[in-house]
Formats: sequence, C-alpha cells, structure tokens
Amino acid sequence: MRTRRSAVRPVCPKRLSLLVAQAMLMWLAAPATEAGVIELSGNYWSDPWYATPFPAGDIYQPNVHLSVGTGGNGTFSMGQLTYASLRSLAYAVSNNGVAGSSTSTISGPGTLLELTGNEGRLTVGGFGTASLTLADGAAIHSWMSGGGCSNVNSWCGVNVAGTAGSEGTFTLTGKNTSAAFVHGIDIAHAYRDPNGSVSGGSAIGHLNVLDGAHLMSEYSYSSDSELTGWQTPGTESSHASILINGAGSAWAIGNLGSDRNAVLSLGYGERATATLDIENGGTLAIYESDIFRYSALRLGANGAHVTANVSGGGSIAMQGGTLGSNLDIGANGGFGTLNVFNGGKLSGAQYIGVGTHGGTGALLIDGSTSSATFLSGSFLDIGNAGTGRLEITGGAGLSAGVLNIGLQGGDGTVLLSGAGSRLTLSKTDNHRFNIENGSMTVSDGAVLDATADALTCLNVWCGNVIGTSAGYQASLTVTGAGSRVSVINSLDVGGAWAEIGSGYVNGTPGGISSASLTVRDGGKVESQYATVGSGPNGPSAIGTEHSFAHVLLQGTGSSWTVSGNPLNNSNAWFATNSGGSDGVGSSVDLRILAGAELIMGSTGVNTAIMKLGWQNGATTATVSGAGSRVLFASQYNELHIGSDQASATLNVTRGGRVDGVSNLVIGFNGGNGTAIFDGAGSGASGSEWKYGGIDVGVVGGHGRLQISNGAVLDFREVRNVALNVGVSYEGESSTGTLSISGAGSQLLFSSQAAPASSDAQNPWAAIGFGGVGQVSVLNGGLLSLIGQTSAETAYSTGLYLGIDINGASGTGTATVSGAGSRLQVAGVDGEIAAGMGTLGSAQVSVLNGGRIETTKFNLGLDGGHGRLLADGGTVALSGQWRNGEGASLRLGSGAGASGSAQLRNGAAITLANAGEGGVLLSVGSGGSGVLRADSGSAITLIAGAGKAVAEINGVSSMVLNASSLSAAGGSVYVGGQGGDSATLKLENNASLTADYVGVGTRYGVDGGNATLIVNGSTLTAGTLEIGALGYVGGNGTLVADIINRGVFNPGNSPGTLVIDGDFINGLGGRLVLEVESNGAGGYNIDHLLFKNGAALDFSGLKISFHFLGATDPNAFNASGLFDIDNFIDYQGAGDIDHGLYSGVSFAAESDGYTITDFRFSADGGAAFSAQPVPEPGAYAMLLAGLGLVGWRRRRKAPAPARAD
Repeated sequence: MRTRRSAVRPVCPKRLSLLVAQAMLMWLAAPATEAGVIELSGNYWSDPWYATPFPAGDIYQPNVHLSVGTGGNGTFSMGQLTYASLRSLAYAVSNNGVAGSSTSTISGPGTLLELTGNEGRLTVGGFGTASLTLADGAAIHSWMSGGGCSNVNSWCGVNVAGTAGSEGTFTLTGKNTSAAFVHGIDIAHAYRDPNGSVSGGSAIGHLNVLDGAHLMSEYSYSSDSELTGWQTPGTESSHASILINGAGSAWAIGNLGSDRNAVLSLGYGERATATLDIENGGTLAIYESDIFRYSALRLGANGAHVTANVSGGGSIAMQGGTLGSNLDIGANGGFGTLNVFNGGKLSGAQYIGVGTHGGTGALLIDGSTSSATFLSGSFLDIGNAGTGRLEITGGAGLSAGVLNIGLQGGDGTVLLSGAGSRLTLSKTDNHRFNIENGSMTVSDGAVLDATADALTCLNVWCGNVIGTSAGYQASLTVTGAGSRVSVINSLDVGGAWAEIGSGYVNGTPGGISSASLTVRDGGKVESQYATVGSGPNGPSAIGTEHSFAHVLLQGTGSSWTVSGNPLNNSNAWFATNSGGSDGVGSSVDLRILAGAELIMGSTGVNTAIMKLGWQNGATTATVSGAGSRVLFASQYNELHIGSDQASATLNVTRGGRVDGVSNLVIGFNGGNGTAIFDGAGSGASGSEWKYGGIDVGVVGGHGRLQISNGAVLDFREVRNVALNVGVSYEGESSTGTLSISGAGSQLLFSSQAAPASSDAQNPWAAIGFGGVGQVSVLNGGLLSLIGQTSAETAYSTGLYLGIDINGASGTGTATVSGAGSRLQVAGVDGEIAAGMGTLGSAQVSVLNGGRIETTKFNLGLDGGHGRLLADGGTVALSGQWRNGEGASLRLGSGAGASGSAQLRNGAAITLANAGEGGVLLSVGSGGSGVLRADSGSAITLIAGAGKAVAEINGVSSMVLNASSLSAAGGSVYVGGQGGDSATLKLENNASLTADYVGVGTRYGVDGGNATLIVNGSTLTAGTLEIGALGYVGGNGTLVADIINRGVFNPGNSPGTLVIDGDFINGLGGRLVLEVESNGAGGYNIDHLLFKNGAALDFSGLKISFHFLGATDPNAFNASGLFDIDNFIDYQGAGDIDHGLYSGVSFAAESDGYTITDFRFSADGGAAFSAQPVPEPGAYAMLLAGLGLVGWRRRRKAPAPARAD
C-alpha cells in the first residue's frame, strides 16, 4: 500500500551520522597555522591530575576527566581550529559541598572536542551553575560507544543541571555547529546527593539548538523531580527548557550503536516542569532503526507539567522500529500540552496518546500551514484512561490511522474547526474513529475524512463508532456550512458493549451509555452504513446494560448520507436498536429538523434499507419543518418502523417528508411501529422501482399509520404497489391500523400506465389478511388506489378486508366518515372485497358524508363474512372490468359466505355503467345476504336498457324502510334461483323502481322460495312476476302489471294492497285473503284494490280465506261481510265483474276452527260448517284417560276447507 509522504522531509538515520561526519571533516580541513587557544582558568580539577596549568595548545588526554568550576568559578574554552580529547568534562561541580560555577565557550570552524570515557561524558551544572556554548561550526564528538559504554547498564551521556539546586545551560548555535553523544542528554534532574545538592532545591536545565546547529543523542530523560539519589527525595523540583530555533537547527535522537530505544521523555514527577520550543525551521527528529526497538516522545508524566510548541516551520519527526514510535502527551498522571502552529509540523508517530492512564494532555494544531502527519496505521488516543484534548483549527491538518476518544473510562475532547482544517484517518482492519467517552466537534468548514483505501476495506472492518460502550457518554457534533465527516463502512452511534480484559476495560457491565450525533447549520455526515443504539453485548455483559442514542440533524443544508458501497453494490443500511434481548436494549431519539436531510442510498447502489427499531429497544424519530426529509436515493428502498421485538415511532410534521421509499413497513415480526404524518406539506413519496407499497402490522408485527391535517403519502406511478394492514402468513398475530384524517390528507397509490406487454401490476390493498387490520378515512381524508395497467397479466385493482390464510383468521375494518372523506379503488378492474375465507370477516362503514368509490364491491366471499354500514354516506360503484363485468355490489357470494349491508340516514349506493356489462346488485349469491336501507337511504342502478340487475338469492333478504331502490330499465330478482329462500320488504314509504321484478322467478323460469312485502310503500315496475314459490303481500302499492303463479296476500294481518296495473294469474297462482276479529264486534279484512281500467285475468286463481287467531268464521259469515267485493275491488267506483271469478277456486282455513263443507261463489257468498278446535288441555285429559303417551304438544294447523 502506498502512503502519502509528509510535506516536511524527515531526518533519516543516515543523516544522524552525516551530522557527525560534517563536523569531523570541517575540523580536519582547517589549516593548522590558524590554530586557536584552549583556555582553562579558575577552579578546576582533573582525574588523574594532568598539569597546572593546562597547555595552551591542543590536548589529547583521552583518559583524563576534567572538572571546571569546582567549588568556585572556572572556565574551559576552546577557540577556532583547536582540538581536545578527554575522558569526560564537567562544568560547575562542588568541592567539599561548595557549589561551583562556569561559563565556557567552544567555538570556531574546525574546533573539536572529543569525549571518550566510560562514564557520564559531559556535565553542565553538576553542583552549581554552568553554561556551555558550542558555536560557529565547532563540534563535540561523544558518539563513540566502545568500551564500557557498550554495556546495556552503562551511561555515557550528558547531564545538564543534574542535581537539585543546580542550573545548567547547554547552547549549540550556528550553521555547521554540531554535537553527537552516545546514550542520553538528561536535562534538569532533581537528584539529591550529599556531595552538593540542595535539599528542596530545583534543578533547572536549558538546552538550546540555534541558527542551524545540529545535536545528536540516543535518548533524553529530562526534568525529573523524583530521582532518589543517595537520600530520600523531599520537595525537590525540576524544570527543563529546550529550544530548537532557526532553519536547519535540529536535535536528532536515535540509535548510534548502543542498542537503546530512541526516547525523549520530558517531565517526570509532581514537581517537574518543562518547555519544548521548536521554532523557525527547527527540527526534533526521533528515530529508531533497530527492528527490536521503539522511539518515543513523552511530554509530561507522573504529575509533571510540560508545554511544547512547534511553530514557524519547526517540526517533530518520528520513526520507530518494529516496536513502533510513540508520542505521549500527558501520561500516567502527568500534564502535557503540544501546540503546533504557524507552520509547525509533526510526523511519523505510530501511537499518539494525549491524556492517557490518569494523565491530562492536549494536542493543539492551528494554521493553514501547520500539520501532523502520522503513520497510516497509527493510533491517536485522546483521553485513554485519562483526560485528553485535540484541536485542529485555522486550516491545519492531521492524518492518522485511528482516532480513539475517551478509551477505558477516559475523557476525550476533539475540536476540528475552520475552513481547510482537516483530519484524515486511514487504517484498515480496524475502526477509524471511536468516541468512547468524550466529544468531537467539527465546525466552521472543517473536514474529517475517513474514506481512504476504500478497496482494502471491502473485506475488512473500517467502521466508526460513537459511544458504543456501556457506562460511557460520547458525542459528535458537525456544524456549519462546509463542515463534513466522511467515513467508509459503518458509523455506529450508541451501544452497550462490556468487556473487561487483562489490562484493559471496554465498557462497564450493567452500565448505561449515552451517545449523540448532532449535525446542524449546514454540516454534513457521510457513511456507507449506520447503526444507532445497540443493546447489551460483549463477553462481560450481564444483560442489563442499556444505551441511549440521540441523533439531531438540524438546519437547511445539514445532512447525513448513508450511501451503501458502490464498489461492491452493498446495500445502504441504517438501523436503530440492534441487539439486546427480552425487551432490554437501547433507546433512540432521531430528529431531522428545520430543513435537514437524512439521505439513504445512492445511484450506484441498488438497495437502501432503514430500520427504525430493530431487535428490541425503542426509537422515536421526528422529521419536522419545511425541507426536512428522509430521502431514499437508490432504486429499491425500504423503511421499517418497529420490527423484531423493538418499538418505534416516526413523526413527520410541519412539512417534513420521507421521499423515494419503495416499501414503508410499520410494525414487523413482533415489533411495534407507529408512523404519523401530520400537517400540510408533510408526507411521503414512493420510488419508481418495480415493487413498493406500505405494510402496517405484518408478519406478527403491530403497526399504526396516521395521516392527518393535510399530509399526503404519494405512491403513484409504481409498477407493483401494495398496501398491507394487519397481515400474517403463518399464523403470527398481526395488527395494523391506518388512519387518514382531515381535509387534504391523502394516501395515493397508482400503477404505471404501462404497455400491455409490461410486467407491471395494478395497486392492491390487504386489510386484515390473516391478522387484524383497520382503516379509517375521516374528515375529508382520501385513500386512493388507481389501476392504470391493462396488461393481460396485470391483476385487478383491489382492496381486500378480512381474509383468512393458512388456517389463521383475518379481520378487516374500514371506516370512511365525514364530508369529503373518500375511499377510492378505481381505474383498471377496481374492486373492494370484505370478508374472504371461512375465517375471514370484515366491516366497512361509510358515514356522515363519507364516500366509497370502486367498480365491484363484495361483502362476504368464499365462506367469509362481510358487513357494510352506510350511515349518511355514499357508495358509488361505476365502470366495468376488462372481462366485461360491470359495476356490482355482492353480499354473501359462495358457499358458506355471508354479507350484510345496512343503510341509514340518507345513505346512498349507486351502481352505474354505460357499458355492455351493465350493473349488478346481488344479495346472497351462493351464500346468504342481508341488505337493509332505512331513513331516506337510496340504492340506484344506472345502466343501459336491460343492463341493470338487482337480485336477492340464497338465504337472503332486503329491507327498504323509508328508502328506495331504483333499477330503471332493469330487473329485480327475489329468489330467482332454485334453492333460494329470499325476502324483499318495502316499508314506511319505501320505493322500488324497475322494468321487471321477479319474485321466485326470472322471466317465466321459476326459481326458489321468495317473499315480497310492500308495506306503506310503492313498487313500480313494468312487470311484477311471482313464481310458483313466490309470495307477495303487504299494505302498499304495486305499480306494475302482475303475473302470478305463486301466492298473493294483500295486507299484513290483514291490510290493503293496491295494484296499479294489469293482473294475470298463471298456473298455480293463489290469493290469500285474511279475516281477523277486531274484538269489538267488527272485522278487519284484506283488501286487494285495482286501479280502474286494469285488465284482470283470474283464470285458475286459487283464493283462500284465512281466519286469523280466534276469529269465528260463522259469526263473520253471519255479519254479511263475507262478500267477494269486500275483498277484491276497484279503487274508486264500480265493482269487478263477477264473471272474472268463473275460473277461480275458493277455500278457507282457520287458526281456531275446523272448517268443513266450504262452498263459495262471487254471487252467492259462502256456505260451510265450522267447529272450534279443542283446547290443548282437553286433548291432554282425553289422551291421559286413554293411557296414551308421547303426545305432541305442538298441533298441526287444520287443512283448509275447499269449495270446489
């Protein structure tokens, strides 16, 4: 894998040795005739003793240690082109406890000091105050590591202010000035030594590398306030300052052959302080080339306070061996701050810890030319079991592999702010950022980019997490136009992971976590997948963990895009409440407000799936405000709300939207889902993909969809779109509720107007399909399914309620109520079916001005049970199907089916079709049906001549009470099929209008048992035909020519029936005339009245007089009323010609008398014998006396006496 090179060229290990070689060559090349002077003055001491005074020329004494300023002031200075070789050199040491002092200079091109001893080779301020300046091209060579310095436990380095109470300054200045030291350069060690340290004193050390000078060492442990020495430490303190200033100035720390780790440790101990300043092109390079070693820069540990500044083109460059390179800022209880600004550079670290293991640290990078370029596989920890802060501002940049914030209970804060400010993360096979406990803010145009190396991440984890460990709190805020967080793989917000391992902690067993993602004011987040709020997980989880996750997208231009991966076409995936069990999981609050967007999928990805509430837990999601929306951008898209034991609520209000969704699923597989779309401008739209629709409470789920106050869900122009409410397939318990309420509130479905060869389907809806489903359209709402596909393979456009499946009952309910409310199933082959299958039942209500529109309406099919209540509402059925079937209303179709319809308070049912299919109202077609219309309700059939049909078949009935049935030009059949037992009643000023009415017959072909009762009402038809098993009676008016082969019974115990039309009696025709005592000496009798001018043919008519109850036939005959003209007459003047009765036979029967020898003629009246029937008590005594048992208490009515 290729990695991006740092903009600052690092100092490589080879350059470390070049620095030494340059100094040697300069010294060797200088002319000997220009030799300078070596000056030794004041207090000094050597071991072994060398000479007094030292010679003025070059010195070669590699076995001599020289101490300058011993118990007083001393100077050892070297001029241009001089050479000295000593074992070791110390400035400012004590003599008998008296501190020394020294100010010395080694300068000039070619000047060289060699130190070769096996102990500490250079001390500046051992016991006292000293300064050493190396200048103007001079060099110190102390890098040779032979002899005792090769021992791993030896130390042959440099001490600057090495004891408590001492102060030392070591300055290197000038181009080509250089110093190279084996082992370390230790600055400001508060060592407590009885030979001269100051009890409670401070060690103060200064190291300055200036104006192009070069310094080399293998390591440095500086500002240590806790070295014990020979005495127990007390209140001693230390302070070290390091300054690397000027172009070309460099301190290179690396292995020169002594097999040591390359380390700069700055600040150790509670009373230790230090500063590090790298300015104006200066460089600190820490390199370890040994594959078994590491490099490290440590700023502040164990209570120390350290501040480091890298500015003005200064840089820190690091490289490690196989054990890595570490940058630690504030560790183990220490306090560290690293400021990078004004062009400062950091590079090369593999592990960067800012505030770790009880420490407090800050890494602050500012300015458009400032940067930190860490290794692509590096780990940047901000607050790992400590408190850390990272700021990238003013256009600065930082690149690393992984960013961790607040690990192991630490507290981390990251601020990425300002246009051009950029954080780049690139590690593979690991998360790229993890905010475990803490916060990150990306603001004012800054960018976090974690999208590098996308191909490698196809098969490995490169995700990103916010607050996924139990017991912690984490947040990510992206705010301001141009601010962006872009990641590959997943962005996970909120979880409850718990793992306690050997030496590390990741989450608290039983803990509660809180995580938030906030995107506002034009900020953007981009990921390929996302999970928000996951339940208990991890090897140490005990199951009671819980996570609270909050996502806020707010403001125009603010967005979170979950794109999927176009490189392998993997689905865009967004889920809340993943994991957890037994109702324990997570709680999620998702808000999209004030014009913000959550974008699912992309053009390069086929499928986008969003699950709000998945696998236990609870989610509340809100999309509110104009321009706020969830936008699905792939070809096929799903939005699930409440599935797999989780519960979720989606609120879309005040102009919020969900657009481009193929399938909206609310309550799935044991989940509980609620979706509320409320207010004008609020709503949802479907995608143009071939499949789509809305599922509410399916496959064991429980769902509710509310569309109110002008909201619109538009799923039109979809090739195959469906609505499922309360649907199960394998016996799961599913419940679904759909409510559309308020003027302008609409749910719209339509298919594409596709060519005949297309695979497109017309929309359909299942309400209570193996489950319980309820649909309400209220107060001006609209539910519309429009079929536009006429392909031969296209199904009908249908809405189906209450359907059983696989042995599971289905219950469906639809209510359409309120002025302007409409349920519309129209277009190609529109159909509504309520109650299908032996375990299917449905109730449809259209109330208070509501309206239902379709072509075919079936109530009770194939053993199912369907009911219609129309109370002040309208059912409008129109058009015809592709197969030629016209508009129809069927109640109880098929064996075992039952259907009922009740109309009241002015309800209306209209069937209209100008096509050849006509219209059909069928009550009980193979099943049973009941239709009742009350209080001004109307049923109207409109079709071409002879094309309107109303039929009452099976065991069925129709009652028109103060209501009407109009089939002008059409036919009404009552019991027109064999085996029928049908009834039609007209009551209280009801009306029926048709061209033909058949009672027990269809145009001369007799059918089943049929009854027509007309009470206080009017039947108007061209022809009223009564079949052999037909019965007509009542107190009403029949405006029709009558053909009677059945039973005609005027009145209703008894009453008057008026016939405005001709009467023709057919074979088997009968007329029943009833007589009943009024209890006051008078009688009520049936009257059959014909309009004047009616053509009457009574030939073959059988007239039977029926005496009701206890009416005495003898007394009635004696009254003189037993006259045919009292029973049958014209309405108005004149009697019917008695000659018309010549072909009539007469009979009589009584409920309370046995009539024998009955004779009757129109002119002569009646003659008969009538004896009372014995009371049941008399029979009982008679039978008991005869010893008979088994007497049947219910006696048979006596056969009528006939007059032949």
